[in-house]
Amino acid sequence: MIKELIFPFLLLLTSLAYAQDESLKSKIKFKDGSELHAVIKEDVPTQHVIIMLPNNEESTINYDNILTIKHKDFNYYSKYTQPKGFYIEGFSSLLFGRETENSDSRIGLSIGVSANYRLNSYLSAGIGIEPTAFNSSNTPIPIYAHLKSNLMERKTAPVFIFDLGWLLPSTKTDIFSTQGGWFARPALGIQTKKFTLSMGYQLQKITTTHQNRRWWWGAENLVIVEERLMRNITLMTSFRF
Repeated sequence: MIKELIFPFLLLLTSLAYAQDESLKSKIKFKDGSELHAVIKEDVPTQHVIIMLPNNEESTINYDNILTIKHKDFNYYSKYTQPKGFYIEGFSSLLFGRETENSDSRIGLSIGVSANYRLNSYLSAGIGIEPTAFNSSNTPIPIYAHLKSNLMERKTAPVFIFDLGWLLPSTKTDIFSTQGGWFARPALGIQTKKFTLSMGYQLQKITTTHQNRRWWWGAENLVIVEERLMRNITLMTSFRF
């Protein structure tokens, strides 16, 4: 009787152990179309994975040969991995805001370009320039450091963008001049393939100097210096070349 109960019990334990082992396995699909179900012992992203073979031996597989890895805890898709290297990004923006707290609302348009280096799939950094035209006398030209972070390795993924730099002088006449100041713009957006759509909050500081000739008051010039902090909501699109 005891022997008759031991065999089903051992069979149940074997089945449970096999089922548990299968739950630990990842489905690895290679670029040549072949597949492998194995337990991943070590994963070094973008470099290699070490898997356990049925005979308890280890094998190392380079990421260059892997198309996808699917597991209950994570998924990897090599076609969405962005390689390191330089790239150019062109962009255009619509700006909505006020030049000062007491001024009327205004609309601006900017067209720019940035040269970037991608450090990995998630982070790139570069330098950008962005001439901007408003429906007013000010036409600032910011030059800035451009930081872009992809939050996921997917075909469509959220991104975080941060620009920080300085405004070039944009207006200078005999009676009026503009001196540049710091420039900052954080933004959140969505990237799909090479196209990015984002919305951000832009701050620009400028100093304007205006000379009024007032001969009838006995003074040759009256100089008015004003510091302005321009605030704008930006809607920006960009394309990676």
